[in-house]
Amino acid sequence: MAKNDFKPFATGKGANVTSQPDWEALPALLSGFTAGKASSAQVNKVLRQASFIAAALAQYTASKSGQDVLDDGDLSGFIAKMSAAFGKDFQTLDATLTALAGLATGADKLPYFNGDDTAALTVLTQVGRDIIGKNAIADVLTYLQLGEAAKRAVGTGTNQIPDMASFAAGPGWMKFPSGKIIQHGYHTSSASGAIIVNFPIPFPTQCFGVTGAGTDASAANIAGCHVIDKAGFNLSAWLVAANSVFNRTATNISWIAVGI
Repeated sequence: MAKNDFKPFATGKGANVTSQPDWEALPALLSGFTAGKASSAQVNKVLRQASFIAAALAQYTASKSGQDVLDDGDLSGFIAKMSAAFGKDFQTLDATLTALAGLATGADKLPYFNGDDTAALTVLTQVGRDIIGKNAIADVLTYLQLGEAAKRAVGTGTNQIPDMASFAAGPGWMKFPSGKIIQHGYHTSSASGAIIVNFPIPFPTQCFGVTGAGTDASAANIAGCHVIDKAGFNLSAWLVAANSVFNRTATNISWIAVGI
């Protein structure tokens, strides 16, 4: 146990000290002893009150700081020990805590920091309290009534939700998050032979196939599409005449192609 050299004076039972009522009525309490002789009881009262407080403060300092408080005249050393003792029971002055303490709090108010060592209040709604009270993320999602889509990551993989950047399109073509590309167009065939049709954009990897159909409702036309490469295809059209005769014809053909 830490040592304390400062002891209270005249604290024993029956000590020769002026009674408290007489002490409070003593004129010298305000002016001090100015003339004549003070009685030993009066002097003992002065010494006891001063030494009692000194002893109490010294004992508190020794007990809380764990350091000896010695009657060695080291004032700065005692102040350091006293500060250490106060630090056991009292929070050191702190700007953050001061900012919080300065808030005019009230019902349904939640403090938050709006800068370095500055704070403000915001309204804590019923929704906010409900969410704070949930024990797990799953409980929060259920409370918000969010479905499976809310649990999906954004991307182009399995079970992911693509964002709009995953889609692309232009005149005559569209690209999907999976990488699939659909292209389409409208061309007039030639009666003399196949024509080369260039896709609006080349397929990066390959074209799976092209199909076409005549748009002339008054004639029985057959369209033929033969893929050349990733950039285009051959387009032909025939008119089905009497006796199943097929003749090349110039007619309007609508086509669609799929690839990656």
